[in-house]
Amino acid sequence: MSLFKELKRRNVIRMAVLYIVAGWVVLQIADVLFDPLGLPAWTFWMVLGLLLLGFPLALIFAWVFEMTPEGLKRERDIDRSASVVAHTGRKMNTVIVVLLVVAIAGLVIDRLVPEGGQPASAAITAAGPDPVAAHGEPGTPAAG
Repeated sequence: MSLFKELKRRNVIRMAVLYIVAGWVVLQIADVLFDPLGLPAWTFWMVLGLLLLGFPLALIFAWVFEMTPEGLKRERDIDRSASVVAHTGRKMNTVIVVLLVVAIAGLVIDRLVPEGGQPASAAITAAGPDPVAAHGEPGTPAAG
């Protein structure tokens, strides 16, 4: 059996995709929340570093263990005919899709909602008339 087929059979590739998507969602949440919480800038980089350190560990864990109805078991202790890898893979696919939907929804909300939380038209009227439009370019005499 080739290495790639064995990685797919043991759900290591799905775990890699799941970890990357979940890590990206965590980083987006950290990016949004750390400034309002008053956390120092290095905390974001610490989260990123921890995620990067955890990635190989998650892949090793996915290679060595298998999730069964009885809990986690070492892969070598499970009879391949009784393996539930396909069922676990479907669960992982569902989690990946849900996280991607959450990530896309977060991106859409971030792009469509202005910073102050008010609609774009309200932000324009709250700022008042544009002084440059009313009086021409700054430093030039007003027409009239």
